[in-house]
Amino acid sequence: MNINELHHRSSIQNLNITDYCLRKNVQKHPGKVALILVEAVGVQQEWTYAALFQAVCQLTAGLKSLNLPKSSVVTIRTSRVLDLLLLFLSSIAADLAPIPTLFSRTQEELEMIIKDS
Repeated sequence: MNINELHHRSSIQNLNITDYCLRKNVQKHPGKVALILVEAVGVQQEWTYAALFQAVCQLTAGLKSLNLPKSSVVTIRTSRVLDLLLLFLSSIAADLAPIPTLFSRTQEELEMIIKDS
């Protein structure tokens, strides 16, 4: 493979993190644990590839039903790590451009981030 082929294969238009992280793994290992969330000492939540993929697909369908133009910027503001991950992956799968932000951001800061994106 030469440098031009490598560049073409790795270009941003061909990169879909949702496809790379989920679709390929759900086909190979649907019951395998894909995500472990530790919320407090001794409290954890496990998600298999199949469960994670299903949740992302459902959110993706909801986002697509909004009929937003392709590559629209969407701001994700949540205090829950799981929600952030699911919305981030779903936004990418829906051909949107997610911007994850801290829940503690002020309205002014959010407006600046959105304007700058």
